Amino acid sequence: MRLAAFPLMHEGVSIMAKKRMVMELGMGSSLRQQDYTRAACRAVEDALWHNSLSIADAFGLDRSAMIIEVEIGVGVGFEVVQQD
Repeated sequence: MRLAAFPLMHEGVSIMAKKRMVMELGMGSSLRQQDYTRAACRAVEDALWHNSLSIADAFGLDRSAMIIEVEIGVGVGFEVVQQD
């Protein structure tokens, strides 16, 4: 799942609250190897592939101001290797 948000602006000053603009879902699997990490990566890639996030341009906002949060749901969470 991908969430894109932009910081709210008030009189040209960015404030800390975020406003959700987009939510995208993706699905990934690794049937043969049963690699949960690879499946999670594929799900994120799938979500990114579905939407180019042109919403920034539609609202006249800078793409670098976007805040993207990713949540991954898997059946066996401890099997996913997390990296920074």
